[in-house]
Amino acid sequence: MKKQIMAGMLLFCSLLLISCKDPASENKGTDGAVMMRPWYSETEKGVLFYGNTDQIYSYDAQEGKLEAFCEKSGCRHDTEACMSVKLVRETPLLAVYQEDLYYIKVNEKTGKESLFCIDPEGGEKQILEELGGVDWNMGGPVIFDGRIYLFRSDAEAKKDGTGIAGGKLSLCRIELENGGTEIIWTQEYKEDQMAVWSLEHASDQYLYYWSYIVDVKTGDVSESGWHELDMEADKIKDLELEAFARPADWNGRRGVFFADDMEMPMGQESWEDSYRMADLETGETTKLEACTRPGPGIWLKDGFLYIDWSRDMRTGVWRLYDWKERTSSEIVAFEAKEETMFYPEVCVERDGKEMLIGRSSPNGVKGHYLISVEDFLAGGKEYELLCEVNVGNGNWAFQGSR
Repeated sequence: MKKQIMAGMLLFCSLLLISCKDPASENKGTDGAVMMRPWYSETEKGVLFYGNTDQIYSYDAQEGKLEAFCEKSGCRHDTEACMSVKLVRETPLLAVYQEDLYYIKVNEKTGKESLFCIDPEGGEKQILEELGGVDWNMGGPVIFDGRIYLFRSDAEAKKDGTGIAGGKLSLCRIELENGGTEIIWTQEYKEDQMAVWSLEHASDQYLYYWSYIVDVKTGDVSESGWHELDMEADKIKDLELEAFARPADWNGRRGVFFADDMEMPMGQESWEDSYRMADLETGETTKLEACTRPGPGIWLKDGFLYIDWSRDMRTGVWRLYDWKERTSSEIVAFEAKEETMFYPEVCVERDGKEMLIGRSSPNGVKGHYLISVEDFLAGGKEYELLCEVNVGNGNWAFQGSR
């Protein structure tokens, strides 16, 4: 069972998970809250690219412009004197909040992770001296209303190396201005138990996260579940979602979820390998089309675009689930090869059209590309290269966020 859970976690981390808004709305994204993510981050104007590029790029969807995230006068953006070049390989997570760039890196003095802020002209300040035991791999922090929300764990390995000594998992709120910290949710776990958790999504003032406790020897799971935090009212609500339901994409307070059998506990009812849409405001859950094995998906105005993998994940089919008709149709079949795959990261609007941004190499050049939803659904290949990626710097194709 332990192997099943760990294998499921690895599969979950390798899937591309994305976000957008209500199916009847053309207004995509989150309102008031931003998430720190690896590889790319949504902003009010478009998208930031980093981590596998030669600098931090800012793409303005409305203007159709790609620029270095730097406003330093006279900067050519070609040496480490440019902060967008210097930081691109040092920051596993970043986000733009109120026009400033927030990022996390190792403090050279303490050797521990710290939160920094930098303005577009290059002025830098350190917000927190030390973040401490935060697991960044399962979901990045969220910034909302001048505060950052993140998980901390004080667990430590036993000195004899035989397991984990237990500890506390805490959801914390930290003031960006003065570093003041409040603990708003805590879960304790015993010796030889391990906490698994993730901040997944924020919409308006609502923050969604999940957690569960695993016995590292038996693989037994306990205290599992999804939760909703109202960041304005400081109220936490338990949601009627299995902890093993993973979000494929979001649209405001609605999400499309899937559960992989590799991660489901023994004896728990299977989700029959299907996507399900959950309205987290009303608690209503609707089963969408069944699939062989869930893959990346993205919420569009007229439907849900998703991959239906074969069981061995060597081939797959892009399908579109129509919100009105409640049926799915095949868009294009493919083999799981880098040169033929397109992995959408986010949907933006440009000139009144929905546009997909993702990673691919249609002409042999690996990079972040743009294509209209209309063209993609018609089987077209009118990809526009936004910026190239450094293939040696991380898993450029599969590794995504959420």
